[in-house]
Amino acid sequence: MVIRKLPADVKRRLEEAKKLEGTDWEGVASACLQIGREDLSWRVLSMIARMRKDAYRCPSVFYSSYGWVASYSIDPTASHPPVLCSCMRPPAQNVNFLQTGTTLEEALARYAEFHRSVYFADRPPDDTRYLIYRPSFHGEGWGNRVIALTAAMTMAMATGRVFLLDWTSSWDLTRYVRLPFQCDAGEFRRRHPELADLPRALVTDPKQLRHGTPHPAAVMLYSSYSSFWGLISRRDATYPLGRLCDVADDHASRVLGHREYRLMGCMMRALLSPTRLIEERMMNAIAGARHVVAAHLRVGPLHTSNYVMMTDKDLHTAWGCIDELLATRDGTVLYLATDLEQVRVLARSKYGERVVQQEGPVAHTGEQHAARGASAVDAQGRPRGEDGVETAMLDWWMLGRAQDAVLTDMSSFGYSATARSLFNTTMPITIKKNSEKCHRTVWQGHVCGNETC
Repeated sequence: MVIRKLPADVKRRLEEAKKLEGTDWEGVASACLQIGREDLSWRVLSMIARMRKDAYRCPSVFYSSYGWVASYSIDPTASHPPVLCSCMRPPAQNVNFLQTGTTLEEALARYAEFHRSVYFADRPPDDTRYLIYRPSFHGEGWGNRVIALTAAMTMAMATGRVFLLDWTSSWDLTRYVRLPFQCDAGEFRRRHPELADLPRALVTDPKQLRHGTPHPAAVMLYSSYSSFWGLISRRDATYPLGRLCDVADDHASRVLGHREYRLMGCMMRALLSPTRLIEERMMNAIAGARHVVAAHLRVGPLHTSNYVMMTDKDLHTAWGCIDELLATRDGTVLYLATDLEQVRVLARSKYGERVVQQEGPVAHTGEQHAARGASAVDAQGRPRGEDGVETAMLDWWMLGRAQDAVLTDMSSFGYSATARSLFNTTMPITIKKNSEKCHRTVWQGHVCGNETC
């Protein structure tokens, strides 16, 4: 039975603010929760916490329509961290957490609480479903992987699955990227070896999930290129993203604004954040800069690509576009990310102290990026080291701090980075091959699965 309005005695007690003593405020909070008024319950429980002068613990959130209870501190402080107090069954299959909040932050907080209740449980409920993301080894680097990672986490939220990350690369992702919850697949398997016995489906082609019913397998193992993003952004399960990210769903936004690119950037901002190491290095790099223009000029020597990505003519066009952006506002700083030392030298000669760039080596972040059959190497042909990965990851985060950008065409590294900062303002300038114009667009291949956005 669902209560659709507050009982008269509860309503009277809410209206009579003077009658605090002797009132069963926990009963009032429970009644508010039963009718779906979590906002009123939150206010009542916060009031109880203030009267008791401590952080109220249990229960604070009750999602009766989904059949689960999650509890955490109302006013968490350093001395009163959030604590999971009780948990019933997790949501029924196919619960869309993107529909459970009025804001993206609220929806993510509810999913994170559900995720923690299962991830740290001594025995997860038998009907729990999982989505495991494992990077593929088809030459993809961080640009492809971060788009696929974001897509997989979004799909887990949209389908009520527990997200697990099976990071198989040789470098440590947690050194550079902070996720909103613990999701290490290896750790979870060690505590729950029964995960290996559950029915699973290996998804390597987005078409396997296109416009179909929710996948029945208990474990969905996803390992593919980043075109997966273009798939989930059009699934019925993810339609609330437009509202949560404040991205219009009209003809103009689809044709001119690349709606999927904006949604991708919105989710990246919500799900991924830099570690303290990255934050400190970024602060040192652009200290005092009021306006940052980013340029990702990926020329394409063999240690980062299998083919030439920018010709001398393309670079000439890029410098012209950069000149125009730097001239629009005083105090603008150029952050340059490139894979060729000659481009760094030229940038220093052109812009002097206005250009900021990393001096470390650059290497492809993919694990088996083939360069004529060779493994990933640095510019000197040596096996890629941690310093090469660190330079690349710092470049990616720095590109995402810019207010405008000039990017190499067909490089998901640059597009994924700038999507975080430009997702709801403008499109980056893309240097099209053999073009002399500053096009404001994005490459649709990785963003929209080789289809029109």
